Amino acid sequence: MIVLEHTPAQRFSKRMVSIKFIQHIQDDLKVIEEISTAPSKLPRKIAYLNQAYILHLVAHWQVFIEELVQYGFEMVRRKAPDSPLVTAVERRLADDVDKFNTPKKEFIDAIFRNNLGIERITKSWSDEMIPNNRAFQTLDRVLKARHEIAHRGETESVLAYGSNYADMETLVEMANVAERRLEHLLS
Repeated sequence: MIVLEHTPAQRFSKRMVSIKFIQHIQDDLKVIEEISTAPSKLPRKIAYLNQAYILHLVAHWQVFIEELVQYGFEMVRRKAPDSPLVTAVERRLADDVDKFNTPKKEFIDAIFRNNLGIERITKSWSDEMIPNNRAFQTLDRVLKARHEIAHRGETESVLAYGSNYADMETLVEMANVAERRLEHLLS
């Protein structure tokens, strides 16, 4: 099991700062394009960068969920370090994390229910976020785009600098809300 120096939400937030460089590349390309005499390929380059942003956003979201459930398990382990039940759950958790490959609402709820006994951790998003359906819509949209990119090489979704950033902000908010709920339930 991993021991984290920072909470999962803090680590996720730091990862989100790192993917901003994909957007900085877009800005750099626009400057280069302005001084270039070559035929413009800027729209296609920007499209690929926007897709890369979504791929990284979802990958980091998945890592966050995996780390959050492990963080919750560590909270439980501290309360009963020598329990045979904790050892059994630890083995199942490792298997479940290895198999966790699509961080959508149903699978997030399942990994928390099966390993920590927490029903519907994602309900925290509808309880604490206004408007409450924004979290689920954002998650569905970015997962659909990631799926299309991964399996078809492109997406029907309109991806843009601003909307990608807004999706990232929503996921960061979701991460903070889920972590607070987990800490509240396990404290």
